[in-house]
Order: sequence, then structure tokens, then C-alpha cells
Amino acid sequence: MSGRTRPSPEGVGMGSDEATWLGSLSTPSLLNRDLVAQVNALADAAKVGDWADVLRLVNGELKSAGPNVWRPGGSSGFTPLHQAAWHGAPAGVVQDLISSGAWRTMPALDGQTAADVAQKRGHVHLSSLLEPPKPFAEPSHVAALDRRLDEVVSERSIAVGAGRLRPLPTRVLQELSAGQRMWFPIPGMYGGFAVELRLRFLLVESWSRVVGGSGVAHVITKDMTAVVDQGFV
Repeated sequence: MSGRTRPSPEGVGMGSDEATWLGSLSTPSLLNRDLVAQVNALADAAKVGDWADVLRLVNGELKSAGPNVWRPGGSSGFTPLHQAAWHGAPAGVVQDLISSGAWRTMPALDGQTAADVAQKRGHVHLSSLLEPPKPFAEPSHVAALDRRLDEVVSERSIAVGAGRLRPLPTRVLQELSAGQRMWFPIPGMYGGFAVELRLRFLLVESWSRVVGGSGVAHVITKDMTAVVDQGFV
């Protein structure tokens, strides 16, 4: 299989053809300290509605990680787009976040999308902007892919003491650009998972950059998970 890259241990900065899912739910000590500081600064700015600072961070220091991050160790899982929905931010701010890569399908830890938050807060001026795209498959199909992907990630990462991980919801993959993959770094693994949605199935490649031949590629459909390549990287 082609197109593999070797990310940094921190799991960001893979290039324009990858987005990043910072899915650690454990203590921030397992993550890169500089990255934690930057994400906390973004969360602080979004919480108080400082949109100029939010957009500066999203398009500057945190550009490689993207706007779909939440406070490490936080209880809500709110991203800047959720906070914009909560505050009823100007439509231009919300559009700038979406243009910077914010996912409308992104759930908070309680499952709410930004559209759900805006609706509950009565911010009707954001309804059309925040409406998530139509799912790529029926709910049972999406749920099966979610479950099987989580099983692969759990099986491959348990040995490295990665702590609690937030499962990657496959619906967000449909908001990536054509050919773009999601990089899911795993603390302690010095690597992680590159996940790509192809029509209605997933291609998942995983590796540790410090273990030769550790690469494994899976194809995941709603009905099965299969190893299709291994021994690379």
C-alpha cells in the first residue's frame, strides 16, 4: 500500500493530507506538554468567547492539530465550534471555524453536536451553518464501523499503557477532504492509526515508528475486520 508517512511522536504535523484526532482521555501528563498548553489556551479563549484569539490559535500554533480539539482531561469534550454554538457567536466566526476544518458532525462527550447545542440555547441564526451533512450510511452501518474500529484500536494500543482513549466516530471522516486521512496518535506507542473512509468502509493502517515491521493494515466493513497487509514501516 502506498502513501504512508511517519509522524512525529506527538502525532501532529503529518502534512496537509492528514487531520488529527487527539483522542486521549487520560491525564494530560501522557501528552506533549507544549501541545497541552496550546490546547488549553484554545479552550480558555473559546470558553469566554474570545473569537479573535480562537481563530489566531486555530490558524497558527494549532494549525497542524486543527480546531477539533477539547481540553485534555476536561469533562465536556466541547470543541471551539461547540463553544461558538453555546455563546451564539456571529455567523462569520462559525463560518471561519468551519472553513478552518471544524467538523459539524463532531460530538461532545455527551453526544451533542454543535447544532444540538445551538438549538438548545435558542441560537437560530446558526442553525443552517451548523447542520451536519447527511450520514454516509444508515445508522446501523455507521455504528458497526465505529465498534469495529474501536476494537482494532483497543487491541493494538492496550500493550503500550495508553490510558483511556476516546473512540474516533467514523461520521467525522466524511468531513475530511477527498483522500485525506485521520491520524489518531496513541500515547506511548510512538505512532498510532491512520484512518481513511472509502465509500462505506474503512482502511486503517497502524504502526510504531520505533518498532521495525510493526505496521498492520486493516480493512473494516460493517460485517468484518480483515488484516490486508503487515510488516511495513
